[in-house]
Amino acid sequence: MSVDEEKAQLDCNNFCPLFSKDARLPVQLQRAMAAEAEAAREARAKVAKDSEQRSRAAFQSKTIQIMSRIGPVPTRGLDLRPRSEEKQKNGSDQPLMA
Repeated sequence: MSVDEEKAQLDCNNFCPLFSKDARLPVQLQRAMAAEAEAAREARAKVAKDSEQRSRAAFQSKTIQIMSRIGPVPTRGLDLRPRSEEKQKNGSDQPLMA
């Protein structure tokens, strides 16, 4: 870098508002940026919600389709109670089918 370039750079750093480290945006611009960020967050939330609803509908549709093919699952003798931690640690385990 030549001496003239260094001097121009030094002058610009001292006097150019673009290089100021303590730059403050006008309140109106801050509000506009906040509104834009809020709109972007709402758009992402809407996309996520729509995607979740489509996934739920697809899952429900496939579940109904599978259940119609295999029929109801027998649960008459199935023990659905959760096993206690004490029984799991001791190895004392009751059978799942009565």
